[in-house]
Amino acid sequence: MSLEVEDLPAELTALRERAQALTASPMICKLLIPDAQIKYLTFDGQGATGEALEQAVRTHLDGATPYALDDLAYDWSFEAGQVHVAAVAHETLAEAEDFATLHGFAPVSFVARPAQGRFVGEPWFGETAQAARHLPEGETLERDTAPVRIIGPAPPARRHERDSRRRRNAPRRRNSARTRNARRSASAFRRRQRTGDRRG
Repeated sequence: MSLEVEDLPAELTALRERAQALTASPMICKLLIPDAQIKYLTFDGQGATGEALEQAVRTHLDGATPYALDDLAYDWSFEAGQVHVAAVAHETLAEAEDFATLHGFAPVSFVARPAQGRFVGEPWFGETAQAARHLPEGETLERDTAPVRIIGPAPPARRHERDSRRRRNAPRRRNSARTRNARRSASAFRRRQRTGDRRG
């Protein structure tokens, strides 16, 4: 779904309802941060491992973004002696989590879907602030090794299953203030995508 649609809150509501027609479970998901918000870089690892490698990653990130190192979430991978780094600002992650939560989703982690050659596997930027609240008691997250692949639209739910789940997941009436907040959040999110603000 494009973020450039005319009524993003309505499209997100429709997306959530289609998902709810397929499962009665909460809308647990991972948030894919757009590449425009991520700083990617690659350098020669020179055989570094452990703490030496992590320090090399921090050295290459230092000054590569407008943010202090402590304000970044980052991950790295290896390929043919090269180290691929992906970094994003913590404030960008917080905004993404707030945006998803506002629209009825239950995000538990932050990841990316990098273009070919930028990273090996799926960049992992950690759990969301509310991950423990969304996960069943006693369960923990394990990162995926491969990035998300889009394989096509989900099959439609059977009618009797869809009707039953809609009754269980009937949305609460939204007041006008919540609707206005959703529209403002959607508008701000779209503006950041158009400006291509690389907040990594």
